[in-house]
Amino acid sequence: MTSFQNLTLTRQYPNHSDVITLDRDGLQEQWISARRKGPDELSLLDEFPGEPDNIVAQMVFGGHTYYEAARARTGGAELPLLWLQGDVCPGRHVSGAQAFLIPGQALRRVRLDGRVVGTL
Repeated sequence: MTSFQNLTLTRQYPNHSDVITLDRDGLQEQWISARRKGPDELSLLDEFPGEPDNIVAQMVFGGHTYYEAARARTGGAELPLLWLQGDVCPGRHVSGAQAFLIPGQALRRVRLDGRVVGTL
């Protein structure tokens, strides 16, 4: 069992998102959930703080037909994007997104056949 003396967990609610930050011994991890606001299907992508280089992975709940528009909306950031489509997100809209960030860390993208499939 590992114990950390300096462990802080905070939760913030900026705009239409939830940001949970775990800070332990000076290293931070963040989990962000964002919900769509208004008729703009991809407005939730505007809710993610920080630089795209800090995002380890992002999940989008909605139709994969929005994939190219989402990449354009994020400035073409090369992120491992996982699109989840199911009963509550049948593909006609985007209902939410989640991301995992590690602020201030040097991350490298893992590529397979020219596509980003992970983060190291």
